Parts: sequence; C-alpha cells; structure tokens
Amino acid sequence: MKPYFIFKGIKSTDMDVIITKLPPIIKPKKRVNQIEIPGMQGVLHEDEGTYENYTKDVECAIKNRTRKVSYKSIDEWLDGYGELLFSNEQGMYYKAYAHNQITISDVAKNFSKFLIQFDVYPLKHSVNHIDHELTLTAPTSIYNQGTYYSQPIITLYGTGAVTLLVNDK
Repeated sequence: MKPYFIFKGIKSTDMDVIITKLPPIIKPKKRVNQIEIPGMQGVLHEDEGTYENYTKDVECAIKNRTRKVSYKSIDEWLDGYGELLFSNEQGMYYKAYAHNQITISDVAKNFSKFLIQFDVYPLKHSVNHIDHELTLTAPTSIYNQGTYYSQPIITLYGTGAVTLLVNDK
C-alpha cells in the first residue's frame, strides 16, 4: 500500500499528491520549567503536565502529466486547520495547521516535489471516538481508553436524580 495522508477529510491520493516520505512518529516535548535556585547544584525541574505542539514534515510530489487536480485546488486544500491522519498511524488523527509556504519546484519535466509542514497539537485522537455519543439507562462506568487524561464534553439530558462522578469527584 502506498503511503498517504488525509487532511480536512481529503485523501492525498485523491489530489494526485504522492508521498515520498512520511514523518516519523515522535513523542512531543513536555513543558518543563527550569528554575535556578542560588546555592543549589543544578536546576529544579517543574513539570507543567502539558506538552508542546510540534511540526510534522511530509515530503510530497506531483506527477505533472497526469494531473486531474489543479495546483490551486491543492493550495486551497493544504491551507489552514483540520484533522490530519497518516497511513502509518491508522486509527489516530491529529488536530493540525498547515502553516508553511508551499513551493512546488520542478525537478524533472514530469515531476514536481514539495514539502508540507503541519503544526500538530501534541496529543493524538482516536478516529473511533469522534463525536461518540452514549445513551445510558442504568448505572455505568466509562473509562478513558487513551494514555493521557481526556477532556470530554459531557451533556446530560433526562429527568430525575442523577449522580455524575468524574475521577471520584
């Protein structure tokens, strides 16, 4: 299977974009403050418990002679914010911003290559839980299946007494 990515619901292969190199899967950098205390050896590390955005570079090419899609369409597609999914990270997506200026350079008569740089939110999201809605009719426990704390949006509808506990609170 040829590598691909999906950005804003559009698959790269549908835009005649060929992936020559997918970005590596990396762990985002933690936000840690280094505090220097006079008289203390080294520094004190204060972990904020959060991660920083980072850049995912995707090396791409376009076959010029078989083009069904215009450069303008590609330019419009690879602009702004959207959900980003890579073929080497099935089942997961990133919240991303295509932030670089894309320069398409002719390297041969029938081939153009370019680099896309996506600024990605540090945590991946499961495609299986996008807008996941639960209807509960009995006492139930719901657990985060991810590896990091979640920030769900909880909306309750109904009548009668309800007890809602989040992390035992």
